[in-house]
Amino acid sequence: MTVPVFDTLKLARRLREAGLPSEQAEAIAEAEAEALGEFVVYNLATKGDIAEIKTEIADLRGDVAELHGELSETRAELKTDITQVREETAALRSGLKTDIAQVREETAALRTELKTDIANLDNRIEQVRSELKTDIAGVKGKIAEVRGEIAELRGEISRFEVILARMDRKFTIYFAVILFAIIFLNQDALEFLARLLGLVR
Repeated sequence: MTVPVFDTLKLARRLREAGLPSEQAEAIAEAEAEALGEFVVYNLATKGDIAEIKTEIADLRGDVAELHGELSETRAELKTDITQVREETAALRSGLKTDIAQVREETAALRTELKTDIANLDNRIEQVRSELKTDIAGVKGKIAEVRGEIAELRGEISRFEVILARMDRKFTIYFAVILFAIIFLNQDALEFLARLLGLVR
């Protein structure tokens, strides 16, 4: 690499023309030359430095290309994973929708069955209630009939008691008449009764 030449005399001449003393102008020119030399030595790259930098740049480009490849591969894998996750999510969502629809259908069917069972139970309860009312009415009717029969029996018993009382009186009179007839009409019977009574030995 060619190092640029710094013209100290030209700088000193310009400084003198600007009004600076010769010694001061020459000192400034020399200081500038030294500073430029140090800058060139420490800051300007040589051919070897440039080649090394180019190599490093090439390596960096290779690394960048490799990173691009890895990024592309990672991006493709991520896209595949995202697509798979989306498909699985869609399948899961579809399955959940199917399950929810099935549960709703089963719930609706169960609700319908429960309503039917409740309606049947209500009808059965109403039927039993009606049958019980009918049976109770029949029992009450039977009780009324029995009470009527009991009343009739009591009436008949009362009539029989009256008849028996009349018959008892009649039999008493008949017996007295017969006994009287036997006593007064049959002497043997009279003696027999006397013996029974202890009047005759």
